[in-house]
Amino acid sequence: MAGRNARYTWAGIVLLSGMFLLGQETWSPPDPPGYPIKGDGVYTSPNGHGVLTITDGFRLLRVSGTAYEAGYAHGYLLPGEILTLLRDFVFWNVEQSGYDYNALLLAQVENVSWDASRLDELDGMLDGIRDALGADQRQVLPPGGAPREVARGDLQVANTLGDWLGNFGCSSFTVWAAARADGTSLHARNLDYTVDDANAVKNLQAVIAFDIPGGANRFVSVTWPGMIGCATCFNEEGVTLTMHDSGGLGNTSETGLVPRMIAARHVMEDVGSAAAPSQAEAVLELLQATRGNNLHMASPASGKLDDDVAGVVEYDGYEGHPDGGATLRSPSENPGLPMIGGSDHSLGYSYGLIVTNHYAERNTAAGGNTVTRYMSLKSGLDVAMGDGNVDESEARDMLASVGHAGTIHSVIFEPDNMVLRVFISVPGQGAFETEPHVLNFADLF
Repeated sequence: MAGRNARYTWAGIVLLSGMFLLGQETWSPPDPPGYPIKGDGVYTSPNGHGVLTITDGFRLLRVSGTAYEAGYAHGYLLPGEILTLLRDFVFWNVEQSGYDYNALLLAQVENVSWDASRLDELDGMLDGIRDALGADQRQVLPPGGAPREVARGDLQVANTLGDWLGNFGCSSFTVWAAARADGTSLHARNLDYTVDDANAVKNLQAVIAFDIPGGANRFVSVTWPGMIGCATCFNEEGVTLTMHDSGGLGNTSETGLVPRMIAARHVMEDVGSAAAPSQAEAVLELLQATRGNNLHMASPASGKLDDDVAGVVEYDGYEGHPDGGATLRSPSENPGLPMIGGSDHSLGYSYGLIVTNHYAERNTAAGGNTVTRYMSLKSGLDVAMGDGNVDESEARDMLASVGHAGTIHSVIFEPDNMVLRVFISVPGQGAFETEPHVLNFADLF
C-alpha cells in the first residue's frame, strides 16, 4: 500500500499501534452491556423507510428513501446488532491486529474520502440508534479508550474494516452459455473471513435491500448490520459483484482513499447490465483504492458476447501500472492465462471465470492456498461441464471443495432469472453446509 511514510495511512496506523500499546494493559472486551438483539418477527421504522423481517434467525432488512432516511431506518431497526458487531467483531479485530483505534478514527478524516451522501447515511444510522436505545445502551468501550456513547466515527471505522483488516480470503466462479443447459449465467461465491471469539461475524449477518432514489440502481447486499458498502452484492439489472482480497501493487496516494466496500457500492449503483465489466473498470479507475482487490463481476448472459457477461477487475489504485489503477481480466483471455505458483491457470473456454485471492494479469506472483483453490475450482468445473450443465447442486459442491469453517456466507446467484440463494454459516460450520435461503430479487423491494 502507498503512504508508508504518512502518519495516518493504513500502514502508518500499524506502526503507531505498536508504539501505542507498549507498556500498557491490553484491551479486553467488557462484560456484555446487554445490547438488545431482535428475535423473529416483522419490525417497521417510525420514519416509514425500513422493514426488518426475521425468520428463524435470518435477517432481511429493506430500506428506502434518501440516504439519511435509509440510514435512520437501518440504525433504528438493528441498533443492538450494530453495537454488538462493533464490540465483538470490530473492536476485537482492532485488538487482535494491534491497531491504534484513535489512529483509525483520525484516518477517517486525514486519509479517507467520504462523500456527503455516505456520511448522511451514517448520520441517519446514528440518529436511529439514538432513538431506539436509551443512553445507557448506547455505550461502547473502544480499545485503549474509556466508555463513551457510540459516535459516527465508530461507524466509519466499521465500514473501512475491509481496508485496514482485509482478510477476505474468498473463492468464486461464473459460468454461462455452453456450461449451462439454458445458456444463462450462474455465479457462485464463498466469503471466507476472520471469525471472532463470540462468532458475531457469523451470527449477525443480514441481507439488506437498498432502494435509494436519485438515479441509482436498487441493490441487495449480503452483509452485516451497520455496513453500507458491498462485499457480496447484486443490483436490479442482474449485475453481480463479489469482492476478494488480492496482494495488490500498492497505490499512489496517501489521501482521498475510497473505502473499497464503498467503491464497490458505487459500481452497484452506477453500472448497468450492458458491458458491465468494462463499466465497472471505468468507475473504479476514478476511485483511489486502499489495497489490492479482485472484484468479480457477472451479469445476465442472454444476447451478449462472453466478455460482456463477466470479468474480474484487478484493482489497487497503483497508477504506475500501464493500465492505471485497475486492470480488467476478460473471459476471452482465459486460454492465455499464465503459469502462476507453478500451476497452469489457462482455461480452454471463454464462457466461465474463476477467481480467488491473487491477480492473474496485473501481477502473477502468487502461491499457496489461493492457487490451490483456483486449481480445485478449475478441476471441478471441468467435471461439472461434462454434461453441458453446471447446476446449483454442483456449484454448491464446488464451493464446499474450497471452503472451510471460516466460510462466513456462500451465495449462488442466477442473474438472468434474478434468483439468489444465500447460505449463512453457523458456529462450527461453513456456510455451504447450511440450507439456503432462496430469494427472488423482485420480492425484496
